[in-house]
Amino acid sequence: SSLGRLQIEQIGIGQLHWSTANYAPFQELALWDGLVAMYEK
Repeated sequence: SSLGRLQIEQIGIGQLHWSTANYAPFQELALWDGLVAMYEK
């Protein structure tokens, strides 16, 4: 019913997560740049 009210057929949803044990803050910008590049394709 929500899709009908929004007059759309689907909603694109994504989730990002990574292990805090492997997280390196200096890599975050590169991760976001990669997501932007994928979206633009």
